[in-house]
Amino acid sequence: MTPTTSQFLIAVRIFDAKTQIALADKAYTITSRCSERAKDRAIDLAKHEVLDIARKRWCTQYGITAPQFAAMLADNAILPLKD
Repeated sequence: MTPTTSQFLIAVRIFDAKTQIALADKAYTITSRCSERAKDRAIDLAKHEVLDIARKRWCTQYGITAPQFAAMLADNAILPLKD
């Protein structure tokens, strides 16, 4: 029996952890065999998009380069999005 794949439309809303203000609403169409896997993939994509937006904002606002920002993430000077 061959596993079937389906398309899932997943909407993700990202909140600031401290203020509980909604930062972004994203919707993704994910092709997967499992709705839970599709949900996890959509959340992962949304986290990366928000982190990319934050990185660009930090680079513009604070005058740091993308490699400097990446180094700060690697040193845990900036905490990545967890939830």
